[in-house]
Amino acid sequence: MRNTRKSFRKAPVASSISIPILFFFCGLASGMITAILSMTVLSVEHVGFLFLVGVSVAYSLAVWNSGRSFSTSLARQAGAALLMVASWPLSLLVFAGILAIMNSLVSAMPLVNVSLSIGLGAVAGSLCVALAMSLITKSWESRIARDMAAYTCMVAISAYLMERGIKESGLSFRQTLSEWAFTLLLFGLGQAVVSGCCGKWLADAGIFSPNRAQDTVPQV
Repeated sequence: MRNTRKSFRKAPVASSISIPILFFFCGLASGMITAILSMTVLSVEHVGFLFLVGVSVAYSLAVWNSGRSFSTSLARQAGAALLMVASWPLSLLVFAGILAIMNSLVSAMPLVNVSLSIGLGAVAGSLCVALAMSLITKSWESRIARDMAAYTCMVAISAYLMERGIKESGLSFRQTLSEWAFTLLLFGLGQAVVSGCCGKWLADAGIFSPNRAQDTVPQV
């Protein structure tokens, strides 16, 4: 008489933890490093490069622990990397352009002008990263792209409003504190949420799904 027996094996780390959480914390680490270095030595292109490093580390860890390799063309990899690096300069260009237009139209509302400009700049950068994810996965995730844009917009505007609020406070060290609060929130949390959305995008594409073993093993 033939029986069936379940075969169990230890789940890879990448399947036992949330991939977006892994990407979130790698993005948070790269964002914190970016925030610290931005106060001294970083230039515009270095911000995007450090973000790329954070995402790449998370990607490598997830692939290594899943035991599955994912192959894509070198051209797609290079294109995705360039888009990620370019996301920050693009954000600055959109911010500066929108701010100049808004100031020429409505100069009496600087708070609204800057908030709108920095929010739209963040959206432009996030969509640049979304295009990078679509190159890697060969698919477009509209919901994740919208979430990424919304989260980065909220983080950027919150960072600006926090900086402005601290500057208008009566603290003796408000200038330094406002600068650190702005950079830590913008880069730290900003890169974390974008990286987390990248992890969600890649996970939904099935890149980190381990090869499944057979559910049953025949036995006499």
